[in-house]
Amino acid sequence: MFMDRDRRLSAFHEAGHVVAGVVLGLPVEYATAQPVPATVAGRLAEGGVAVRECDPAARPLVLALAIRDGHSCNDGEGVHGVQDELAHETDDAVFHAAVYLRAGDIAEVEAGGGENCRDDNELLRTLIGEMARRETGLRDWTANLTVFNRLADLVESKTTALLETHWASVELVAAVLRDRDLCREDIDALSLPT
Repeated sequence: MFMDRDRRLSAFHEAGHVVAGVVLGLPVEYATAQPVPATVAGRLAEGGVAVRECDPAARPLVLALAIRDGHSCNDGEGVHGVQDELAHETDDAVFHAAVYLRAGDIAEVEAGGGENCRDDNELLRTLIGEMARRETGLRDWTANLTVFNRLADLVESKTTALLETHWASVELVAAVLRDRDLCREDIDALSLPT
């Protein structure tokens, strides 16, 4: 059972994802401050937030999960096939997915926490790695860590700015998540700014 401090920090972490998702146009379907299984009702669940897998805006997240988990795409090319699919996503879609992932940790730290979510960070590395690959033209982006680090700093600064601008919304969502889960209709009813 979660202790009150854990629930509070979890609520802020998930609220960061929710608010970033809404602002960036990602299809947030469900949020909870409780730990959840890997999928919820057929939807992608990352931590305690689920997005609609079939929505094109969520595709970079779905592909990053597949890469992290070593899944292959339908063409039988394994993880490299999934990486190739990720390469076809727009720059903005990949960047928005990275900001969405980083928002959870930043909101949690701002609320007084200090731990990073390992799963979020693995996915974030995949997405920033894709951004670095695009910029360097190298399939193995680790050959140029300077570019990766610069892009990671860019994601950090954009995510921080987004959360600072919408901090009242993060606090509102976190307050609700401490008491109950949120479905799509609940999130819509909060009238979060986009």
